[in-house]
Parts: sequence; C-alpha cells; structure tokens
Amino acid sequence: DNKASGVSLVGCGNTESHLKTLLSSNKIRCSGGNGITVQAKSNADIVNNDIFSNRLSGIDVSDQSLPSCCGNSIYKNKESGVLVHDGGLGSFSENDIYGNSLAGFAVENGGEPLVENNTIHDGESIGILVSNRGLGHFRKNKVNGHRSAEVDVETGGNPTLVENVISDGLGNGIYVHDKGRGVFEENEVHKHLLSCVRVQDEGSHPLFRKNHVHHGMSCGFFFTDLASATCEGNDVAENEGTGVEIEAGSDPIFTHNTVHENAAKGIVVWKGGAGTVKHNEVYANALTAILVDGDCPKAVVDSNTVKESNLHAMARNRTGSQIPVTSSN
Repeated sequence: DNKASGVSLVGCGNTESHLKTLLSSNKIRCSGGNGITVQAKSNADIVNNDIFSNRLSGIDVSDQSLPSCCGNSIYKNKESGVLVHDGGLGSFSENDIYGNSLAGFAVENGGEPLVENNTIHDGESIGILVSNRGLGHFRKNKVNGHRSAEVDVETGGNPTLVENVISDGLGNGIYVHDKGRGVFEENEVHKHLLSCVRVQDEGSHPLFRKNHVHHGMSCGFFFTDLASATCEGNDVAENEGTGVEIEAGSDPIFTHNTVHENAAKGIVVWKGGAGTVKHNEVYANALTAILVDGDCPKAVVDSNTVKESNLHAMARNRTGSQIPVTSSN
C-alpha cells in the first residue's frame, strides 16, 4: 500500500557496465504509483513476480533502461500493464498480462522494447498500444479479448509485428490511424467484432505482408478517411462482411493477395475511394467479386483473377461496365 512505486530501480545495475539487479518471486501490489519503475539506464532481471492492483502501470520503463522481464503475471493495474516510453528498451517474454485498465502493453515517445511469446488478454481497453513515435518489435505473442482494438497504432507509432495471433476482440483487430505506420507480417488476425484490420486518416501508411485475416464479424480490411497502406500477399477469407473495403479517398496499394469465401463481396471500392488493386486472386465470395462504384475515378483495378461459379458474378461497377479481370473457372 505504498504511495509511490512499489519498487524503483534508478540507475541500478547499469546498461554500460553490464551489471544487473535481480528482482524475483515477489508480490508487488497496491502501490500508489507504478508497481515497478525502471529508469536512468537501469539493467535488471525482473522474473516470476506477481504485479497487480497498482495505481499506475505494472511496469514502467524509460530513459535507456534495459530490463529483462520474464515469467511475470501483470494484471489489474489501474493504467497499463507495461509502459515503455522516453527511450526505454528492454526485453519481455513469457509474461501473462491481463485485466489492466488501459493498454496491456503500451509504447510511446521513442520506446523500443522486444516483446516475444507473451499472452496479453482480457483487458478493459487496448491490447497493444504504440503511439507518439513509439517503436518496438512484437513477435509470437497472443493478443485477445480486449474491449477496444487488440493492436492500436497511432500518432506516428511505427512498430514491427511478426507471427502474432491477434484474435477474439470486441473492437478492431489491428487499428492504424492518425499517421500511424508499422510493419505487420505473417500474423493471424481473426474473430473480431469490427474489422479485422482498419486503416484510417491521412498520413497513415502501414505495411501488411503475408497475414492471414479471417473469420471476422465484419470486413477483413477496411480503409477510410484518406488512409494509405501497402498490402501484399495476404490471405483474406471467410469474413462475415466484405473481404476488402476502400472508401473516402483512401489510396492503398493492394496487390498479390487472395480474397475468398467472404460472406459478402470480395473487394469493394466506393464512396470516393481510390487505390491500386492489381494481381489479386478473388474467388468464392457470396456476392460480387470486385465492385468499383462510379464515383471512384482514381481507383486502378486491373489484372486480377476472378474464379467464377454459378453464385459469384464477374466484377462490374454499378453502370455495368466491365472491370479488367482474368476469369478462371
């Protein structure tokens, strides 16, 4: 029941001398600040602790500190589970992070952690939040069950996410907005109440490569409000809405993807959407394979392969003119 941080590591160990402080097998709870604060180039092993019910974040890392955090349970903190900010570094592996009031894992202001093989789940807000020029490398984490986006990248955030499973959210799976960027490769994104992937706002431009985006309750990919993105080699399948939807001046490059077995249309460009949609394979969607509305003169849609069946119409816009596709039965 401390009024300040439960444990403060300030200049402990040292990232330059390679000395380390060990903090292991403790219960750190109900402090008036962070559970653990690591700052001033501290170097610490934080292992197998229970960190919960603190007034601020469970672990707060800043100022070129380089903790190694492994096997901790970080839960029910009043702000984020983990916050890495202002040049903070560190590695985080095999932690169980859940039930926190703000983000499960937040990175901002030049923070750049390595985050691998963690479970981040069932929080009150966002799973992973990267904002204000935050960076970070997230690999093979399981992120699920949050009330807002599972992954939210905004205000110049630019993380790399590879081989994560991002699932079962009550908001968007991945939400990139307000000039967010990021590289997303080989992630599995599925079973979200809103779009599995939503990219929004002018200046946002993430890269999506070889992701499996499936079984969402709405769109697979949704681009709106002048957003841009590059999407290559993704598999977009079995969503309850449209596979890919582009609107409101958005201008993504969407090439060499597979869009199939969605419960509505395959790819839709409408409401003034733009974009380059080329060399995609589109098949077995319940409605039209590719639809470009008449108010989208900037859209470039050609060299796509559409596999026909009795249920799946050839791509046409609302005026009935043919969109260039290659039909393959």
